[in-house]
Amino acid sequence: MNRKLEFLLTETEWLSGLAWLKGAPYDRDSLHEAWETLLRNQFHDIIPGSSIREVYEDSALEYRKAYGLLAKAQSGAVNALIQPEEGAYTLCHSGSFARKDCVYLPEKAGGAFYTAEGKPLPAQRVKEGYYVLASSLALSMQTLRFEKRRTARAKCPFAADLDSRTLQTPYYDIAWDENGFLTSLYDRGHARQVLAGLGNALEIYEDKPLNYDAWDIDLFHTKKREYAQLCAPVEAADFGPLRATLR
Repeated sequence: MNRKLEFLLTETEWLSGLAWLKGAPYDRDSLHEAWETLLRNQFHDIIPGSSIREVYEDSALEYRKAYGLLAKAQSGAVNALIQPEEGAYTLCHSGSFARKDCVYLPEKAGGAFYTAEGKPLPAQRVKEGYYVLASSLALSMQTLRFEKRRTARAKCPFAADLDSRTLQTPYYDIAWDENGFLTSLYDRGHARQVLAGLGNALEIYEDKPLNYDAWDIDLFHTKKREYAQLCAPVEAADFGPLRATLR
């Protein structure tokens, strides 16, 4: 909750500042209260989980209120900056580094996506929408446009064999065992095995310290260890030109 509020405050301050430059009101009171909640709850026992139960009951209520204040402030700023237009989507990137990544856009019709300059963007159609590969500069806003048209089907660069429990991507050859633990993660570009042992192995230990159960982990906890096991068979979810998902 602390980290999510840090991100949300950064985004809301940025958007509110841009909207203020365009003449929109700056919701100082809401932002001040949200900042005060965040900073007060960065007390050293709250974040690591070593406070008493009542502290978390109170902080959860305060976090939810801060979320509501920021959601309202951010909505007002966005409405001042962006005007609705059919077939247009605005990407807001508040990060301090340029980024290239897939974004999910809820467009149900068949078609293609383009930058404001008319450059086509790689896209993968999934249930109820698309994944679109877009690039963003730091602290930037850009508009993507959707056009309804027939497009050629792009080649899928992924190959999965669920019987042999393997997945090949443009970057890695991946294998796993019947428990869902990764047995191989081979980096194709650098021709090397990444894993020194099992990957994706969630280890669970019995934690019953003699004193101070919120702080202490005693040495004998390592004597009782279990591994999380798969509770369902692996299945292929989304497979397309941009991404492959195993569930």
